[in-house]
Formats: sequence, C-alpha cells, structure tokens
Amino acid sequence: MYERHAGDKRELFFGLALMVFGFVFLLDHLNVLSFSETVRSFWPLILIWIGVSRLVSRSRSPHRIGDRR
Repeated sequence: MYERHAGDKRELFFGLALMVFGFVFLLDHLNVLSFSETVRSFWPLILIWIGVSRLVSRSRSPHRIGDRR
C-alpha cells in the first residue's frame, strides 16, 4: 500500500513545528505568554539542541567515506 519514506517524516515534523511556532507566536501576540523573553534567555540552548540533533541524525544514517551531506 503506502510506504512512508524519511522525507515524509521530515515534512511532517517541519509542518508540525511550523504550526507550533505559529501558535506560540499567536499566544505571544495576544499577551498570553512571553515567548520573546524565553527566546532571549534560552537561544544558546536552542542552537545546542539543533546541533546535537543534527549530529545524532547523521551518526544514525549510513554513509560512505567521502560522502558529504
């Protein structure tokens, strides 16, 4: 029937992430929560999380010597 590919999971993740960020920015705009203060305080941790997740995903994917992604 229908096979799920790695690209489908990536598209689903980015779609959901975009929806969550939009919802959070809406709540920030409506003064329900202060997202901008949180980002200002924790932006280094966000960058570290992105870097670690990229390293982990790269180490799990098989690749050949000299293969750059």
